[in-house]
Amino acid sequence: MSPEVLEAREQARQWLQARSVAYAQRLDDLTRSEDEKVALAAVLAALDRSIGRPPAAQEDRDALAAAARPAWLDSLGRSEIVAIARKALVSAGAQTVDAVPTGGE
Repeated sequence: MSPEVLEAREQARQWLQARSVAYAQRLDDLTRSEDEKVALAAVLAALDRSIGRPPAAQEDRDALAAAARPAWLDSLGRSEIVAIARKALVSAGAQTVDAVPTGGE
């Protein structure tokens, strides 16, 4: 990054830091708003900044899928995976396996 960009970032950081106490006090005031929507939004914003946002649902699904994926699966080629899938479909009583990709390796 150029020195000008780095300097601008530092100035912005200092500017925000100087105002952070006032912003936190204002956010705290908003958590006690009579308007429930305003109070809820302020509470959520305060929680996001204090304990962090919860992971996105997709991240949760990806983590679960990765944890459930057997390690030996990574060592198989496409044709071996297709063969296993076809065998599973046939043993499950599937009528057709046309949807399983063919060809490749």
